[in-house]
Amino acid sequence: MTKRVVLVVIYGSVGYLLGRSSLGFQVASTSEGDLHRALVTSSLVESHISVNWLLARSDRELEHIDPLILNLAVARNLPEFASLDVDRYARQLDEWAAEVKHDTERHYYRFVEKPEDFKHSEIEYKISWLASDINAVFKIDYDLEDFDAARPENLFLNGLVDRKVGTCVSMPLLYVALGWRLGYPIKLVSVPTHLFARWDDGVNRINIEATGYGGELSDEAYESEFFVSQRCKDRGALESLTPRQMLAQMILARAHCWARRGNVHEHLADALRANLLDPKHPLAMVELERAWQHRAELDDYFAHAGHDLLAAVAQIDERDRANQGKPIEKLIFSDSGQMKVTVDDKP
Repeated sequence: MTKRVVLVVIYGSVGYLLGRSSLGFQVASTSEGDLHRALVTSSLVESHISVNWLLARSDRELEHIDPLILNLAVARNLPEFASLDVDRYARQLDEWAAEVKHDTERHYYRFVEKPEDFKHSEIEYKISWLASDINAVFKIDYDLEDFDAARPENLFLNGLVDRKVGTCVSMPLLYVALGWRLGYPIKLVSVPTHLFARWDDGVNRINIEATGYGGELSDEAYESEFFVSQRCKDRGALESLTPRQMLAQMILARAHCWARRGNVHEHLADALRANLLDPKHPLAMVELERAWQHRAELDDYFAHAGHDLLAAVAQIDERDRANQGKPIEKLIFSDSGQMKVTVDDKP
């Protein structure tokens, strides 16, 4: 746990005993976001908008959709989450965001009095209180009984909100979803087998380890810990994800669920969707290969489909080359029925 987080967790435990003080900066208003979120939530509930609908949205449109809505739209395709009350979870995160905003404002005097505790950065201060409330107030923690993220409730935000435990898939998404409400530019970041959050406004880039009480680790630390190769970095590892790429990560989480259940069709379909959203992402490509291999193991046709197709194409090409310049017999259809005609193939 970093010094930044140790301080705010200690402060958070006594925060409610302190009075509200004026904040030296304004937390962004979420009125526009609330309106858009309400409209999209209503559409989800009434029309059961699918991931395919989200696939058709532009990057700009996805930027304006609540990350919670994206996440639960993906989750709802799983049978156990089909009837999720999306608006209930949205209201819960709205309440949590309001609480974070309140605590950030009333403790601002701590930054004024000892800015060195927050690296003389208001951004560090904001991140600190967001992490403090998530850990000390909302009591969110890692599910130590599910290190390999086998439980679907540990992959989506509904499970995190309901159970107060999650994994590196769901926990950083909570930072992103609360940041969206607060006007914080917090984004998801991917490395092999791990996700974390990052404040990234184009100038300031501060990593947030959601599974480590919001502590800050360097890119180099993640590169070393998760064996990020240069080839993987060239494919986007350690870069802040766009909303479209973040949606791909959510779909890959669902693909993980289908794979564990042996549902080859849905596993392959989600792997394909993730590749459409983020075609250069290594995990998306690996998941697609895994899905196809699993399909081939269960169906001999698909195990040999590629080879058989190439063999057929080669034979057709060979036949066409042999018949080049010769009359070709064609089957045509007319008012009197079908008939065979000979067509001169010479130029």
